[in-house]
Amino acid sequence: MYTKEQMKDVHPDYAANIDRWRLYADSYEGGAAYRHGEYLFKYQLETMGEYEQRLHETPLENHCRRTVDSYSSFIYGANIERTYGSIENNPNLQPFLKDADLDGRSYSSFIRESGKFASIYGAVWIFVDKPESNAGTRAEELGQGIRPYVSLVSPENVLDWKYERQPNGYMQLVYVKVRIEQDKDAMKCKLYFPNMTQTVLVRNDKSAPIVLDEVPNALGEIPCVVLYNNRTFKHGIGLSDLADISDIQRSIYSDYSEINQLIKLSNHPTLVKTLDTEAAAGAGAIITMPPELAGDLKPYLLTPSGQNISTLLDTINRKVEAIEKMTHLDSVSGQRSARSGVAMLIEQKALASTLSDKASNLQLAEEQIWRLWCLWEGTSWDGEVYYPDSFDTRDRQQDLLNLKIANEIG
Repeated sequence: MYTKEQMKDVHPDYAANIDRWRLYADSYEGGAAYRHGEYLFKYQLETMGEYEQRLHETPLENHCRRTVDSYSSFIYGANIERTYGSIENNPNLQPFLKDADLDGRSYSSFIRESGKFASIYGAVWIFVDKPESNAGTRAEELGQGIRPYVSLVSPENVLDWKYERQPNGYMQLVYVKVRIEQDKDAMKCKLYFPNMTQTVLVRNDKSAPIVLDEVPNALGEIPCVVLYNNRTFKHGIGLSDLADISDIQRSIYSDYSEINQLIKLSNHPTLVKTLDTEAAAGAGAIITMPPELAGDLKPYLLTPSGQNISTLLDTINRKVEAIEKMTHLDSVSGQRSARSGVAMLIEQKALASTLSDKASNLQLAEEQIWRLWCLWEGTSWDGEVYYPDSFDTRDRQQDLLNLKIANEIG
């Protein structure tokens, strides 16, 4: 029996990273999710209505999505080879490749999407599970469509986990708590152990948590693979591609809000007048002043200088250049033309190295997924997954142009 305190406990690394994970997810999604995150700084004395209006009027230049999608397009634009070895003729293989998560996604689409989410969060959790069956034979199991499937869980829903070092030195995952449902009244969690899996319901009232079901784990290990974007020193925590980009994107977002405010104030100046003066600030407006009004109290307009707009635009351009440098996409973006051949080559090598590291992590995760899949099928994995380790992003037309110029100058 679990206590409510035990079920509400979260891993220290979860508590330390949850706010950043939500920022990364909102920064990639953009649109309404970013507006609802309220990532604009609120002015002093600004009402909530004015703040919400600023949120709806401020555009988002989404560099985070561009970065993640660009990396993914480079990796999956290359040739990825998979050989399945002894499971080539397994009757469950083709159904799994066509519908890997029992939700209509093919295996290749699932892995590609998992790689994108790993790029966003730094790491994602992939569970390789199999529905419980009362079939007595293999034929009955195949007839019922019982087969292994994969499910992707974001770090926002993996509340707690624990690794233990085994006698052979291997760090084994021995406990995972996943939030699978939550509403205003209750939360449903799934607890994974090497010997069993439990589903627990935790209500928001004073009642004790209820174990809804308990299923033995036939594998003897938690069927989970952590797909890392880049490794850190902590298990279950990866390094996101958006760790620094999201902060610069948020800064650009605030700059656009300032530009919008400056344009509105410049085009619609503030009219300063006494209470008794009848006037409007629109074009062709007539101002009626009382005869006894003192000369130093005549109405006037307050119009801010628009020179700051060009300064803000220049600042935005510099921040965009910083993002291009940080992501090594400067050499393929075409944003700047004044670049030496050596600088372009260095940028291309840095980008190729980043893509190679990401591909290696995807290859390792796929091999672990297939190992668990084969365990559920009662066999061993002897196939191979090969991601290319070289990503040449050089511009062939530019290379030919450079060669032509070199020949002309001898």
